[in-house]
Amino acid sequence: MVVIFLTAIPLALIRPNTFLFLIAILSFYFALAGWRYATNRRGSPRPLDWGSAGVTVLAAGIMIIFGVFLLSHRNTSGITIIVLGGIGAMLSMGDLRTLQQGGTKGPERIAKHLTMMLAGTIATVTAFVVTNVHVDPAFGFIVWLAPTVVITPIIVVWSRKIRAGKRPRGMPELP
Repeated sequence: MVVIFLTAIPLALIRPNTFLFLIAILSFYFALAGWRYATNRRGSPRPLDWGSAGVTVLAAGIMIIFGVFLLSHRNTSGITIIVLGGIGAMLSMGDLRTLQQGGTKGPERIAKHLTMMLAGTIATVTAFVVTNVHVDPAFGFIVWLAPTVVITPIIVVWSRKIRAGKRPRGMPELP
């Protein structure tokens, strides 16, 4: 994800593409935050956590505004951008609340790790599908949102089980 992020940002600047720039930030944040939750066993917030969540809240807000602008010009891509920006805003603002409360430990930390890593997976799968599946532009938002619709219920179910102290089937033992 670091390599993808480091190549997407210059590409989005060289060939001006606001959406690519913003989605690169969002995707990278999901993977970074997931990694931070996994490796920060003490749960204590670090400047990297605050900075990355803050930048992502800003990027997600810009995505939502950009999506509304596109929809006001009858461009259905705005739906996708609003949904992805909304998810990014919800997750990064949730992380800011967690940081404000002093971080997280135990099952909650593992559930947040899982949520963020699977959100990064959704972003990666979405990029793959959008690049390789071609549909009528009027229905393009379906291809963009399909991974979110399919994987999000898995995140919800697994996170609930982890928070309840149960290990989902197929998930390795956690230290």
